[in-house]
Amino acid sequence: MRWALETLAIDPLTVSRIAEGLGASWCTVDDAVLAEGERELIDDPGRFDGVRVIGVDDSPARYALKRVPPCVASHEVW
Repeated sequence: MRWALETLAIDPLTVSRIAEGLGASWCTVDDAVLAEGERELIDDPGRFDGVRVIGVDDSPARYALKRVPPCVASHEVW
């Protein structure tokens, strides 16, 4: 499922389209892609080697929650 993980991360293909192409359910593909992502990314102890700064775009959360005005700096924790 590495190719599916790469497809979701790099190409504009959704879990639904991948599932359709494989003839599998959305849940099956989502579970497999999440497991592959965990194996490839989260379980890699060196994934942050050489990283000095991590930035987070919180605008989707602000939009969804409508709790934080857009003018608030993204480095603030809310």
